[in-house]
Amino acid sequence: MERCEGKCVWYWYVVVVVLWVRSGTCQMKPKRAQVPHNHRHRLFLDLLSAALAPSPPPPSPAPS
Repeated sequence: MERCEGKCVWYWYVVVVVLWVRSGTCQMKPKRAQVPHNHRHRLFLDLLSAALAPSPPPPSPAPS
């Protein structure tokens, strides 16, 4: 269980972040995607860098 614990925690952390990003972008943008792509991309990069800055991911193969 110890071996799975780290992976499971990281997996749920990623799931929560993804869901939060999706809900946030869905609330921000109108139903017709009129928000510029660069804004969404920058927002995602900001969230990603903020999420990775305090605790870098454990050594694992790069996501495909």
